[in-house]
Amino acid sequence: MPRSSPVSGTSQTRIARIGLQEPFLACLFQNPAALILGNVQAISIGDPPKGTVLGRLFRKEEDRPCTALPPGEAAAILRSKGQWLIDRYWGDYVALLPGTTGEMLILRAPMGYLPAYCQQTDEVCLVASDIALLEQLSGRRATINREALAEHLAAPELGTARTCLSGIRELAGGQCGRWAASHWQEHSLWSPWTHVSSTSRSVVPKDAAVRLRSTVNRTIAARTSAGEHAILLLSGGLDSSIVAAGLSEAGRPFTALTMVTRDRGGDERRYAAMVAARLGIELTDCPRRVEDVAFDRSDAGRLPRPGEHAFHQATRRAAETLAYRKGAGMIVHGGGGDNLFCSVRSVAPLLDYLRVHGLDKGFRNLADSMVHLTQAGLPLLVWHIAKRALFRRSRYRLASNCHFLASKVQQDLGARIDHPWFRFPPRALEGSGAHIGSIALAESLIQNLDILRPIPSWPLLLSQPVVECCVGIPSWLWYDRGHDRALVRHAFADRLPEPVLWRSTKGAMDSFLVELFEASHAHLRTMLLDGLLAGLDLLDRDALHAALATNQPIDGATCNDLLRLADAEAWARSWSMR
Repeated sequence: MPRSSPVSGTSQTRIARIGLQEPFLACLFQNPAALILGNVQAISIGDPPKGTVLGRLFRKEEDRPCTALPPGEAAAILRSKGQWLIDRYWGDYVALLPGTTGEMLILRAPMGYLPAYCQQTDEVCLVASDIALLEQLSGRRATINREALAEHLAAPELGTARTCLSGIRELAGGQCGRWAASHWQEHSLWSPWTHVSSTSRSVVPKDAAVRLRSTVNRTIAARTSAGEHAILLLSGGLDSSIVAAGLSEAGRPFTALTMVTRDRGGDERRYAAMVAARLGIELTDCPRRVEDVAFDRSDAGRLPRPGEHAFHQATRRAAETLAYRKGAGMIVHGGGGDNLFCSVRSVAPLLDYLRVHGLDKGFRNLADSMVHLTQAGLPLLVWHIAKRALFRRSRYRLASNCHFLASKVQQDLGARIDHPWFRFPPRALEGSGAHIGSIALAESLIQNLDILRPIPSWPLLLSQPVVECCVGIPSWLWYDRGHDRALVRHAFADRLPEPVLWRSTKGAMDSFLVELFEASHAHLRTMLLDGLLAGLDLLDRDALHAALATNQPIDGATCNDLLRLADAEAWARSWSMR
């Protein structure tokens, strides 16, 4: 989008050259204020076109993609500057719309998979779904932003508009960007907070469960509507089992894959087999192997943040191998389900219930569930309730992880670890705040998607309709029989085996992480103590030296922290060597 029209000859020549060099890019839209090149579906807004929607678009309550917008709908979208699109549609799209003074607006779908990276030059504002393409368009090589990388290391699950590359932002889902008078501005058109129920007292649990199941099934059917074979990462846990049920309900072709560790604690084959037998689906298992993981290689090398873990390489390799054998076009999983289905372990839902219903029998039943879930005694629970009632919170608090970060880095972080959804609106309930704060952390799973992979991997549950449905359910309804996520367990009770449905524990892969660490100990020591992160003064070398001593035993948490730093180091090297 140019600062003023027309664009200079230099920019025009560069864009035209890229169009010729990349034959898969076609001109999808052009006017004096914007030029769009791409290879995705483009739906015109208006006739003649005044804007366009790029990517997959679905009407709410439908599971088939839209191919055109009726004239009335297009007019409403243009008139509302995109709000109509947000309110009545969902999907994996980026939309371009005219503003009020001739400028163009860029709108990204809430929880949409199609990214929108933004970079400003002296002449134009560039928006692309790929950083390499953005580099070609701008003629600038992306470099690491030390401050942003430090923030990411302290809060890797927090997805924000800031990337770890200098001068590049990511337009967040539900945000609208405006480029005018050489300034880029963003404002929000969507937030989970607007979908929190204002009549939580009257929500009927059975009705909520029916609505939740319908929304989840319709979303899974929509996201897989192309009908291509899928590989499902079936861990044997609740969330991936729900995805299996949704795929089966939609009649989609898929094969389930469960990964197995040498240690029995990470062997979930028993539970995965129960789900496969109940749904009548094909199940394959594969061992996690140390030799399938290379710490020097970052699977996030094309992305603006170090969001991929090296240990996932073993799973990805097994899934891609199976996909090629089966002719599958995608890998799917249930990532983010804990966040969506309110796996909140705090007294916040109890406080919500107390403020809405008071001290009645339902409160005691909820308290019993919380005691069982948290393994805290009732007196301790009551003490926490009283404390939180006296000191009511106004925002979600995310604890940063500064283990192995330099003390100066920790001091400089200050209050920068934040997200727009963390701040509670007036009179908001704390349980809703904890739920939405958890969903904000799940956004990072979307930000870390590499859509250019030959066989992409999708977290099918993370979508605008599912988020809106889940946050509209009062926090206390997610707890029953000593379990969290109870409402979704009830919703799929007739589709999944009870031992899977009401599991209270899940297999862990900690043993595999320790196995990886021990096999690569010497290499990781050199990688971290003499690497780019250390050279940027981001790390506490003394603490690292002590933790990486050859005779030092390692615990699971420390091992995980060190491997996470190795992931960031590999990512930083991939960008520094470009």
